[in-house]
Amino acid sequence: MLLSAEVFYELMLPGQFKTEGSNVIFQNTVFGFIVSGSTSADAKGKEHCGFIQAADNLEHSIKKYWEIENVEIDSVKTSESDICEDHFKNTHSRDDQGRYTVAMPLKEDSSCLGESRQTTI
Repeated sequence: MLLSAEVFYELMLPGQFKTEGSNVIFQNTVFGFIVSGSTSADAKGKEHCGFIQAADNLEHSIKKYWEIENVEIDSVKTSESDICEDHFKNTHSRDDQGRYTVAMPLKEDSSCLGESRQTTI
């Protein structure tokens, strides 16, 4: 699993164990222990065998990951936001060049904008 640096330290928990005679570190995380480090240089050419037993199944680990990543967003729907959403649904389209266009939602008649069209262009 690849993680960005922003979330790496949020996943770490207290509990780190180093092995004697090597640079291997066991670090406790919200997913359980992870192993990192390297073996000694004289171990090259020797066969290594590893065994990993997962206490939790993959589905449970992924669920825990997304619970950590989940950001609660309290959205309060107002009648104005409903009107704006309906306006978008009814007026959006694609132009000849494939770009999306949508009519500007105005609370009042467009005359309230004054004579600013040439200035904005």
